[in-house]
Amino acid sequence: MPANEANPIYPSERERRDLEALVRQQTCAQHVALRARIVLLASEGVGIQPSATRLGIARITVVRNWRRRWLASTGNRVAERLADATRSGTPATYSAEDACAIIEEDFAAHLAALVQQPRMHLAMDNLNTHYSESAVCLVAEHIGSEGDLGRKGRCGILRNAAARQAFLGDPEHPLGFHFTPKHASWLNQIEIWFSILVRRLIRRGNFQSKSDLAGKMGDFINYFNETMTKPFRWTYQDTHLTI
Repeated sequence: MPANEANPIYPSERERRDLEALVRQQTCAQHVALRARIVLLASEGVGIQPSATRLGIARITVVRNWRRRWLASTGNRVAERLADATRSGTPATYSAEDACAIIEEDFAAHLAALVQQPRMHLAMDNLNTHYSESAVCLVAEHIGSEGDLGRKGRCGILRNAAARQAFLGDPEHPLGFHFTPKHASWLNQIEIWFSILVRRLIRRGNFQSKSDLAGKMGDFINYFNETMTKPFRWTYQDTHLTI
């Protein structure tokens, strides 16, 4: 069988519904949603290379491996089939919950510095941290909101992600949040550029200091603009992520 071909995947109707639900679910981890899209494209007969192109995946081995894992885990629930495999070696120092808490705390500290500006607009993707409870509370304090924010998961502004995003995106606030469309987060053109920067310069680079890194990045950007630059084409044509 050619390298870019793979065995077909035929999920049951229930599995398909679960996969599509994961893609639409706002709280689903992006890497899990991406794996669900890989399986859905495979079920439609899309090949490995076309799937990688549509999903913006640089390495086709990612698509191939997740197709194989799906076929090898028949009988398990959809969420289990898309989950990370248990890793060998020393257990992680921080759990996933600990890591999320650290990221949220760091983002809140970043926001605290930004609110000192008289007017600021922030454009970001739909990472949960970007509309967390701490972010809402910080913005509410900054604008002098005296209303009850409610309780996370229960009521008020904090009740769910949509309510928190609506509050943060209020155009009347001096600190304005602008969230990219859900289906655009992983196709954002700037992410393509960062991928090029990492692969061509940073991954195998040797940097003596921050200033050395900054200088080499500047040199690479100049070289890229002179010899490699071209428009990035948006090739996504699927309908699973239509909003």
